[in-house]
Amino acid sequence: MSIFQFRHLKDIYEKQLEPNQEYTAIFDCSYNEVPFSMLITTDEQDVISLYFIKVGTREELSFDIDNNFSINTYVDDLYSKLIEFFNIQYNDNHRFRPFEFFLYIDRNAKLRPFNETLSRFETTKIYKLNNPNAVYYHSMVNWDNTSSKKHFSKENRDKVKKLLPQLFEHIKDKNINVRFTNQSKGHETEKEQYLDDIK
Repeated sequence: MSIFQFRHLKDIYEKQLEPNQEYTAIFDCSYNEVPFSMLITTDEQDVISLYFIKVGTREELSFDIDNNFSINTYVDDLYSKLIEFFNIQYNDNHRFRPFEFFLYIDRNAKLRPFNETLSRFETTKIYKLNNPNAVYYHSMVNWDNTSSKKHFSKENRDKVKKLLPQLFEHIKDKNINVRFTNQSKGHETEKEQYLDDIK
């Protein structure tokens, strides 16, 4: 068994995040010419999760680490998942080792200021929004215009606020649920559609 500790990430977490009651951080990095974002999140049970998200895609790889920011580098399928995610080809002269990979990540990942632009996919992970692959506007339902007497859900309203803040401003005082899809229509087309739908 080989245990790796993310010392740099642990240091950032304990000195910069925890004192400010922040439990999520995002880092930018690249490995094997694959640029990716790395998210660190904790949940109510203090489980620490790492997410790697390829830039410009929805491909992700995630795993949990212990409270000491350590991971067993000999987990059964970890090796194959890293090989596939980072497009690593077999090389007789230099064998890929997860321990070395994690050391590289720990030394080279750059903390991104949280107020910088996040992709929608990163946002769904950070805020643990429901249905994380559906991040684009599809349609809306004004429950006051139906006979069902339903009300918008808090989860849906939170998702709209995080992913479509301009639309949120239009519907925040209305009984409207927004439907999301995983199919992008392009930013301008999406905006035109939801502005037209709220008329």
